[in-house]
Amino acid sequence: MIGNYLLVALRNLKKRSLHALINIFGLAVGLSAALLIFLFVRNEFSYDTFFSDADRIYKLVEQERNPAKEEWHAAVPYAFARILVRDYPEVIEATAISGPYNSQLVNVKKQEGEEKSFLQHGVLLADSSFFSVFDFEMLHGDPKTALTSPNSVVLTESTARRYFGDENPVGKSISNGGNGRPSVVTGVCADPPEHSHLAFQSLVSSNSVAWFSQDSFNLARAFCYVKLHSETDPGQLEARLPELIEKYLAGAIEKAQQVSWQDYQAAGNGHQYFLRALTDIHLDPADFGGMKPSGNKLVVRMLIVMGILILVIAAINFTNLSTTQSAERTQEISMRKVLGALPRQLTRQFLTESLLLVCMAAAVAMLITSLSLPSFNRLTGKELSLAFDSPLFWIILTVWIIITLIAGTYPAHHLGSLKLDALFRRFSVNPLKRRWMQNGLIGFQFWISIGLIICTLVIYDQIRYLSEKNLGFDQEKIIVMEGAFHRDATFIHPFMREIERLPQVERVAGSLWVHGFQDTWSDQYRKKTDPQIYPMDRVIIGDQFAETAGFELIAGNFFSENSQDSSQILLNESAVKMLGLNDPVGQRLVKVDKAQPDDPEIEFVIKGVVKDFNFRSLHQSVRPLVIQSNENNYGRIKYLLIKLDGTDLSETLNTLERKWEALVPGRPFNYRFLDETLAARYEAERRTHIIFTLFSGLSIFLTCMGLFAVVSYTLNHRKKEIAIRRIVGARWRHMLLLFSRDYVKIILLSFMLVAPIAWWLMYQWLQEFAYGIDLQVWHFILSGLIPILITGSIIGFGTLRAVRQNPTRNL
Repeated sequence: MIGNYLLVALRNLKKRSLHALINIFGLAVGLSAALLIFLFVRNEFSYDTFFSDADRIYKLVEQERNPAKEEWHAAVPYAFARILVRDYPEVIEATAISGPYNSQLVNVKKQEGEEKSFLQHGVLLADSSFFSVFDFEMLHGDPKTALTSPNSVVLTESTARRYFGDENPVGKSISNGGNGRPSVVTGVCADPPEHSHLAFQSLVSSNSVAWFSQDSFNLARAFCYVKLHSETDPGQLEARLPELIEKYLAGAIEKAQQVSWQDYQAAGNGHQYFLRALTDIHLDPADFGGMKPSGNKLVVRMLIVMGILILVIAAINFTNLSTTQSAERTQEISMRKVLGALPRQLTRQFLTESLLLVCMAAAVAMLITSLSLPSFNRLTGKELSLAFDSPLFWIILTVWIIITLIAGTYPAHHLGSLKLDALFRRFSVNPLKRRWMQNGLIGFQFWISIGLIICTLVIYDQIRYLSEKNLGFDQEKIIVMEGAFHRDATFIHPFMREIERLPQVERVAGSLWVHGFQDTWSDQYRKKTDPQIYPMDRVIIGDQFAETAGFELIAGNFFSENSQDSSQILLNESAVKMLGLNDPVGQRLVKVDKAQPDDPEIEFVIKGVVKDFNFRSLHQSVRPLVIQSNENNYGRIKYLLIKLDGTDLSETLNTLERKWEALVPGRPFNYRFLDETLAARYEAERRTHIIFTLFSGLSIFLTCMGLFAVVSYTLNHRKKEIAIRRIVGARWRHMLLLFSRDYVKIILLSFMLVAPIAWWLMYQWLQEFAYGIDLQVWHFILSGLIPILITGSIIGFGTLRAVRQNPTRNL
């Protein structure tokens, strides 16, 4: 019997090949899109799960309160790693990591005596317990001792190959080009995979720096990770963390700020520590990773819903396309019933055809997914793969088959249970008047598509706003050169003087900080006459930097080569407002140096006030900022900021490279455009927009494909009506309005049902930005007009083709 069902099913599919191809293609595109989405989602949820003890590793994070605000910090005092192992038996291992440090110049001496320089990013300071917590594969060296000795370095596999080729680098020496300090390579580990929040290219032993081994509780410079015993409840350990504050932090704060802990808390200050599961860090909205851009849990959830809805759209198409073929199969069904076929036999026959279509569609979907995966990886920046042995693959495929079979049950049952009298009438009644289920399914498709269009338009508008917003400084035609740091502060000056003479160069400035290249430092300050402590960000710049970057001066003066600025600072507007200063220039501000409890206060004079500018991502509002001169750091320079006139850019860059090679020999010529670097901050949002645009377009395409089939059937069913209307003088536009009004009603109803949901979702997403657009009416009007116009085009095309036929042929 089953063989007969299959044989008849194949015969019917061959007979109605166009209908079968449309169904297979629609199902395949839907399944392929859903597979790509779920591969992406699985990757987002799989971060750091590859560690053998991932479920027992947690990160210690801090919540700090002050009278002005409440903040979360991913970094905590580095001494806590040692203390947690010593004082808490629940903790097996703990490790402290500082960094990442970028733009580090590394000199490598080859066997032939040649010394080559590299610009290294992603350098971490790590203690000897790093590999006890994170079991990265160690390709060379002993993970237990690799980071024990001072000045020992572990390289990643790609960094080791970059420095030494295919040689085993263990035992070889490298040196920091800025201070000349030699380090010994003690190991090579595997590169951190893409789906890890940890990102580094080399690990330097924390024993190389003296401050890392001190028991300083005021200085939060390290990421602290702990590995717990398998039977330990992290919640119970977290409940004991206030002991850290009482035993260690409270006394350190009292000593540094000369105030009792009780008075410190009474003033609205406080600290609290929490544990964050390693596998939750990537999608945590507080961005506790600190080494690479974090994921967005809301976006991931929206993508899950999108994947499910695309599957539903494809299944609805399958249902509608199958149902609209009912009229074409009335003779076959009538003959089978006359010959004695039972309803359940007809239902089984049509379900067999549905299963065959689904299996063919699944095979085509696998092909489409495999071919499109490389492009999708480039689009998302991921390394996704379609593993046929993955449980997720078979779960999705099983769910897909179940969904489509459920979708095929209705038309199969509908066709199998038709009465003979209905078959002989051949459904003469307009299906849009009687087939409420078909209308409901079409409406649900529009509900999905309109919602996705609204989300896509809002995301696009927000990304456009981010790219066009005035950040408060110049970023066009500015390049930033890295690798300029040296213990000798005058090392780079000859190069700066030389390129200043070039007609294509408008300004040159050196700095220890550039927005987008170096993070800010966090410090605490107070007014000279007030003990109240104020947390503020700090950056260090050189002379002419403010003018080159285009900062706007509100009061006072910028730093200058003609003045001694080591004890002077600039403030932004937010800092002046928070401090409550009416005439800030000339007033004194005291920095409470938490790293120096014995001599904790350094006094500065406010030299000027600059207009607020966005020194962080637009996800965050402008915070109070202290701008310090690099004269306080012996005038050292890490970055060069070069403003060009924009003429003949290629030749200008070649000239700069020649000057660099002549005046700074042995160092790599490395530059980046400032605007491109800042734009990279919003790469995640840009990719989110592309993903939403892609899959929104696919959902609209699938909806239109199903609508086209339904409209074609409807117009074909009403061809006699069209012919009569033509004879009595009806015009094409009148018939277009007649046939499209039912669909327009469905679209409007779908719009009204989905608009509030889409508004809420996009409102929640926009809350993640300190600077976001307001939801506009046109986002919603356009999302409703697009499906109406597409539907009108489809119906208009079908109606125009129908009215051009000779009416006598259809009567």
